[in-house]
Amino acid sequence: MWPASITGGCLCGKLRYSITLAPDGPDPLVQVCQCIDCRKQSGAFIVSFATFPVATSGEAGTKGFTWTASDTLATYSHTPTTTRSFCQACGSSLAYQWEGPTSIDVMISTLDHQHWSNEELVPYLAKPHRTVYASYEIKGVTDLHGGLFGDEGIKRHEKGTDS
Repeated sequence: MWPASITGGCLCGKLRYSITLAPDGPDPLVQVCQCIDCRKQSGAFIVSFATFPVATSGEAGTKGFTWTASDTLATYSHTPTTTRSFCQACGSSLAYQWEGPTSIDVMISTLDHQHWSNEELVPYLAKPHRTVYASYEIKGVTDLHGGLFGDEGIKRHEKGTDS
């Protein structure tokens, strides 16, 4: 379903990334976040992410996420355990890292346009596996259970728990 290589970037094109997936690896986790921080940073009620491993620098053939053009990369840490990555030229938010450098949550909307014509991938991206910070749901607007996405297969999750 997922292509072997995924690319994306910011609005102005100065900040770019590439993700190389292992052919036998698991599909990335797709989730939506409803926390106040994501709302304020994105300007949206919910933010959709896909979680990928971060490539280990210096290892040939390493699979995962890597910045390919990063002259305008800027980061912001609202808390000691989170880092948000954005383009300092156009302001586009691209990624979020929580507690460490081994994985990265990439904003799905920043994938390059050609990925949106992949008829197998789009349904996977459009229906999240879980919603995080579900306690911040806005009834009738972002309550994903029976609302925007229906409730089939979507797990409610608060960061820091396994539920």
